[in-house]
This record gives sequence, structure tokens and C-alpha cells, in this order.
Amino acid sequence: MSNNWKYDRAKDAIDARIKEVESVTVVDYKRDTSLKSIPTNKAYRMDAVHLYVDILNLRGMLESTQSEGETCHKRTLRFLNLHYRAVHRILAASDAIRVDFHNQRLHAVVAKPYGEDAEDDRVNRAVAIAQLISDVLLETGDDDENIPAAEVRIGIDSGRALVVNNGRNGNREPLFLGRPANMAAKIASNGSDTGIYLSNEARKVIRLEELDDEDVPLTPLAEAEIADCQEAANLGLSKDSVVSDWRADNKKNPIGAFVFSRATPPLRDLDISTHTSMTIRKTSFAVSTSSVRNSTGSFPPISRDGVFASSAIASTAT
Repeated sequence: MSNNWKYDRAKDAIDARIKEVESVTVVDYKRDTSLKSIPTNKAYRMDAVHLYVDILNLRGMLESTQSEGETCHKRTLRFLNLHYRAVHRILAASDAIRVDFHNQRLHAVVAKPYGEDAEDDRVNRAVAIAQLISDVLLETGDDDENIPAAEVRIGIDSGRALVVNNGRNGNREPLFLGRPANMAAKIASNGSDTGIYLSNEARKVIRLEELDDEDVPLTPLAEAEIADCQEAANLGLSKDSVVSDWRADNKKNPIGAFVFSRATPPLRDLDISTHTSMTIRKTSFAVSTSSVRNSTGSFPPISRDGVFASSAIASTAT
């Protein structure tokens, strides 16, 4: 149920959120811990590698019929579902953390092995995971449904970030404050060519030549560089085994039918979390988004003392 906005009620809510972060605890992330239920006044200081995987040919899926309609939309949803399943299997088997998978973009984190001294191991592992995702998704189309394999572009950065709660009860997800997640996302979205692209920070960790800033999103890793990372990481996973398990799972748990219906206004009463593939709501929206310009370079280095953490969490909560 939606309420009309009132100044006093809004002020009381904002004051309550600020009070929640008057005292903030910052701890190191050094063991398996859920990032989906972080207390509002707590942050994890995480040294990790961030991967952003962009599926480049999703737009082509949406334009795969002469006129956009239900056939096109159903095919696109099958396309995403098939690839979500494959990527989820890879991340689970490689002990990586899936942060979110929104539309065509995946955000994942490699936090193991823990510690500042293991950064090169994490970068090698992230590159090996990225290549495995690329190889597997080339095999996970569906000829019967005219669904192509996914073409992906992957951005990777490494460094320290603060992980805090983002959202409200019932709809929480982790938010990473700091350079690595922003830079990895920027690299992934800043081009239309497939491949694995590393930031200079990540390249330096595994002793690769650093690039001019403008060349970072233009220079994918070479096959020999990827092979070196795969050998160092020794994931213990193969494309063939992942694809075989994926096919068996699809046979055992086939994708359900997609059924569309139009949402009835007012849309403020639409509870998206209650809908499944059988109750998809299809309607036209006017969408407004905002972003902090140049935010990638706006965060100061995150130190051990947590001073930046306190101010960052307070601003997030408000």
C-alpha cells in the first residue's frame, strides 16, 4: 500500500536512518559470510576481485522477430534463464560470490584466498573463472528454440571495498563502496567487443604490462596470458563437465512456460516479488535513473581505520 508523501513523516524516517549509523562497526571479511543480511550499522572490509560479465547479444535477441512481441520476449527470457543456470553452476563450483544478475549483466566477486598477500591468486582465479564462463556460454544456446549462445565481455578489477547493506527489509542486497566494482563495471560496459579486460591495478598484480587509461577497455587478454592464469589458478573445472551437468539439470528441471498479462494501474500496487514465469506482467514504463558522475574516482583509498567507512555508510542510509 502506497502513502502520500508528508514532510514530518519523511523527516522522522530520515532521522531514524541516521540514528541507526551513529555507531558503525567495520570488520574484515575473512570467512564465508552471507552478504544479503548485513546490519545497517556494519560494513565488511573486503579485499577481492570483481568481475562484471555483460552479455552483448541480448539486444539482438529482443530484435530477433520482425515486430517485437511475445515470441521475441519468451525467447529472450529462455535465453537469459539458460545462461543464468550455467553461470550459477560455475560460480558455485569455483567458490565465487554472485552479487547480482540484472538483465544481461552479472556482478561476481572472488574473495578467496583471503588476505592482502593472496591478491595475485585471486586475480588468476578470476581470469580463469571468466574464461570458463565465456567458454561454457558458447555451448549453452538452444537450436530448437532459435536461441543463440551468449557473447560476453568481461571487466575485472582488484582492490579493497566496503560492503554494506543496500535496500530495505525483504529486498536487501550488498552494495560495494570503493573503486573495484565501479571500475570493473565501467570496463565491461565501455566497448562492444568480446573478451576479458583487466584494469591496470589487476594487470599489475599478475605482472602484466600496464596500459594507457584509454587502452584498458580496448585491450583484451591474449590467449597466452589467459592460459597462464588458468594454470596458476588450477580451478579443477572443465567446460565439458559444466556443460554436461547443465544439460542434465535442464532435462531434470525444464524451464516452465512463460505467460504474459498486462499490469493493471496503479503500478504502485504491483508487488514484483510475487510474480513467477506464469504470471509475468508486461506493460510500458517511463523510467528515471540517476548516477553520481565520476564516482569511480571519487572514493578515497579505504584504510584500516574505518573513517571513510563511517561516512560512506551514513550517506548510504540517508
